[in-house]
Amino acid sequence: MLMRIKYLISDGFLNIVFASTINKIISLCSGIIIVRILSKTEYGIYSYVLNIVNIALLLNGLGTLTGIRQYGCENIYDPIKQKSIIRFGLKLGLLFNLFISFFIILNALFIPQSINNTSNYILLASFIPVIAYITEAIGNLLIVDEKNRQYSIYSLLNSFISFSFILIGSYLYSINGAIMFRYLGDMISVTLAIFLFRNIKNIFSGIYEKPSAYMRRDFIKFSFTSCANNSIAHLFYNADIFVIGIMIADPNVIASYKVATTIPLALTFLSSSVMIYVYPKFVKNRANYYWLKKNYSILLISLTVINGLISISFYILAPFIIGIIFGRQYVSISTISFRVLMIGFFFSATLRVPSGNILDMLHLIKPNLYISIVCGIINIVLNVVLIKEFGCIGAAFATTLTYLLYGILSNLILILYIIKIKPKTEIARKIR
Repeated sequence: MLMRIKYLISDGFLNIVFASTINKIISLCSGIIIVRILSKTEYGIYSYVLNIVNIALLLNGLGTLTGIRQYGCENIYDPIKQKSIIRFGLKLGLLFNLFISFFIILNALFIPQSINNTSNYILLASFIPVIAYITEAIGNLLIVDEKNRQYSIYSLLNSFISFSFILIGSYLYSINGAIMFRYLGDMISVTLAIFLFRNIKNIFSGIYEKPSAYMRRDFIKFSFTSCANNSIAHLFYNADIFVIGIMIADPNVIASYKVATTIPLALTFLSSSVMIYVYPKFVKNRANYYWLKKNYSILLISLTVINGLISISFYILAPFIIGIIFGRQYVSISTISFRVLMIGFFFSATLRVPSGNILDMLHLIKPNLYISIVCGIINIVLNVVLIKEFGCIGAAFATTLTYLLYGILSNLILILYIIKIKPKTEIARKIR
């Protein structure tokens, strides 16, 4: 045990967990402060605008960031081939996000919004997808090279600078300032990363070969399918607020539900941090049947214990947490939704996040996609039905039930079908 802990420390695992923890604390503090800086109506409008941008970002780069991480890790021992596929993916992804920004502009100019006086804010936020792709791409490049300490430094810098500028902007110029200063903060983060980390600059210099037609086709197929899967999966985070905005169209209700979702969503950082660390290792051992079986079992048991303790604690302390952090005006409406979403957090962080990542890593993206499609449709139907009947509490139930279904289905495939039934030679055949 002591040797394992020493290895995790030396390999940068604790750096990633520490950075992710600080990032989420910064994010939560930023969310808490901005709730108090903006009026309840302004915060509801701000949440509505960002939710529209986040829905557009469900197609972020057409999945090329996932493709870069996967194929970058697979070709870690062939730097020229690795660089060629990474550069191809970056160009393709950035071009598509420019298209997303153009679509958001059209939405702001020509589509009536369910909440009045939001079109100008949507227009202002239209280029967030471009800067978001660039900031995420830098993090993925560091992960590919297993530069865990550098990734931690960059992650902390980006979070601190970005959220600081958002808060300063919101204090000075309300919603307009929050959006504009976000651009400024992200651009500063990107500039610092380029100067600080040599491997980022190396991607765009030195020997470069255009990837083969087969490699491009394989990369695009993996990325696009993964994008469809991730888009549907991430729709769980945004469909509820979107449907509330259409069916209820009350900024105060949106603000109350947004408060309820803030902490449960933020807490998934732990599982995400673990997956950031283990992803390259699982890729390297993707054909090793016994290694996959042993280490996925360890991963699942560890996350069950940790996330279970977190869920129980936050469920019990819900009214106190909401009252202290967000203010007493949110307690009566947000507490029940918060508790339901904490149960959903457990299902998502323990079952959905690890199994979804491992399925993609094994190139088993089609089964993952089918699960996402089924769960996505069910999620939307549940949102419409339950929000109509129970209001924003119904949205929380819809999200939680969908997380549970996704987690059960994906783990059944991964554990029963892939790990227990399929021999390692079959896994190897699938990933070639």
